[in-house]
Amino acid sequence: MVGLSPVMRSPLVLALCAAATLVAGAPSRAQADSMHVVESGETLSKIGKRSGCTVKQLQRANDLSGTTIYEGQTLIVPDCEGEDGGGKKSKKVAADYGLDDGADGGKRGKANLKVAAKKGQSIGAPWSGSLQNAMRLPAGKGYYIRREHRAFGTTHAVKHIIKAIQAVRKRFPRVHKLAIGDLSEKRGGEVSLHRSHQSGRDVDIGFYFKKRPKGYPENFVGFEDAELDLPAMWALLHAFARTADSPNGVQAIYLDYALQKKIYNWAKDHDVPTKLLDSYFEYPDGTGLVRHEDNHHDHFHIRFKCPEKDTKCTN
Repeated sequence: MVGLSPVMRSPLVLALCAAATLVAGAPSRAQADSMHVVESGETLSKIGKRSGCTVKQLQRANDLSGTTIYEGQTLIVPDCEGEDGGGKKSKKVAADYGLDDGADGGKRGKANLKVAAKKGQSIGAPWSGSLQNAMRLPAGKGYYIRREHRAFGTTHAVKHIIKAIQAVRKRFPRVHKLAIGDLSEKRGGEVSLHRSHQSGRDVDIGFYFKKRPKGYPENFVGFEDAELDLPAMWALLHAFARTADSPNGVQAIYLDYALQKKIYNWAKDHDVPTKLLDSYFEYPDGTGLVRHEDNHHDHFHIRFKCPEKDTKCTN
C-alpha cells in the first residue's frame, strides 16, 4: 500500500528514509528468541560469550556491518548453537519477557521462547481477543514504559516498536524520552480504559516535543499543550507507516485529524512527495493508513497486522 517514491530526492527526506530503513528490514535470523539492552563497556564479543553466539551471528541477527555498538542499544540475541544448554540464558530471558521457564530450569523456558518467536500469539481481534506466549517490551534507552504490567505484545509488535524508536534516535540523537503507553496485559483480554488492546497488536505511543513538557513521559501530553518537534514526529510516523507493505507491518495508525494536518503540512513543506503523504494520511481526502479517532490528540495508536503464522488471529 505504501512505499518510498523514487522521486524523493531532498536531503532531509533521504536522511529520514535512510534512518527508517532500520524498521523495514526484519532481522536476518527470524527465530530470534531474546533481546538485550547494551550496558556500558559491553562489546559484541562479551555479549556473544554469555549467550553462546559468535560475533558474526550477532551481526547477522541485527544487520550490523561492523562491531560498533552503543550503550542503551537493543540487540536481538538469536538462539545460537553451542550455548550453555539453554539453562541460565533461557531462564533469564523467560523472566525478562514474563514467560514461564518451567520446573526443569531451562528446557521448557527455551521452548516457550521459541513458541513466542515462531507460533501463534495473537488470538481473535484487538477488541475481542487474547494473547499467549507474550513478549514483554524490555526497558531501553530512549523510551519510558508507563505501565509495566501492560507492556506485553506479540514478538513482531515489540520488535517494530524498538526499531522505530531507534530509527528516530539515530536521526535525532537529542530527542527526549518517548512515552510508551499500553500494549496488552500478559494474557491479553479486556483492558480498562481501552476498547481494544486485547491481543498484543496495539500500542499507544506519545509525542516528541521541542521541550519536554512537565509530567511527560510519565503521562501523555496533547499537541495543543506543548510545541511539537515536527521533524521527529514525522520520522516516527514514517518509521511505522513504511512497514505497511510488510505482512507483519502496521495495519492502521489512529491519530487526531487536526494533528494529521500539522504533520502532513510540515512534511509537504519539506519536500515529502504528496503521493506518499496521501497514502499515509486520512487528511485531507478521507483515505489513508493514518485515521482519525476521537481522544487521540495526545498519542499515536499503532495497530499491527496479524503475524503470518497466527492462524487464530483476526485482522
